[in-house]
Amino acid sequence: MRRGNRVAKAAGAGWQSTGNILNFCNVGLKISGPTPITNTAALEVRDASVTAIGAGTIEAHTVAFLGTGEGYLKKVSVLTASQRPIKPRPRQLSP
Repeated sequence: MRRGNRVAKAAGAGWQSTGNILNFCNVGLKISGPTPITNTAALEVRDASVTAIGAGTIEAHTVAFLGTGEGYLKKVSVLTASQRPIKPRPRQLSP
């Protein structure tokens, strides 16, 4: 008996996978391969732990949003090799 991508062994005997992984949350996958990837970090966030990342393209700009464990959202502009970074203005504290 077939249901979706899973095959029933027998009534009450559970399910047998057909090889497709339908839910990656419950499966531990080894994705490192035989050679680990090494490189210098493009960004280090020292004042928070990043727990979520989302990215998108807006016109010619790629923007990433980093969610922190403390509940803050950090916006990061991702540059190509031909783009130069824009230096942020120093923050002025109000008295």
